[in-house]
Amino acid sequence: MVSNTPELIRDQLKTWIEDKQAGRLKALDQSVSRGLSRDDQFRNLEQIFADVLRRNPPIGERSSVALGDE
Repeated sequence: MVSNTPELIRDQLKTWIEDKQAGRLKALDQSVSRGLSRDDQFRNLEQIFADVLRRNPPIGERSSVALGDE
C-alpha cells in the first residue's frame, strides 16, 4: 500500500491491526530482518561515521596544508 492520504493510511493501519489481532497475518520469513539487528545497525553507523571523519578530520587534526597555512 502506498498513499499520501492520511485517511487511507489510517484505514489500512486499522485493517492490519485487526488482522494481526485475529491471527490472520502470517509470520515474516526471518530473512527479511537480516542485517537489521541493533548490532548490525550500529556497525553500519560506525562505518559511516569513520568514513566521514576520514574525509573531514576534526580541525585540530588537519594538516597545515589543508588549513591553508602553507
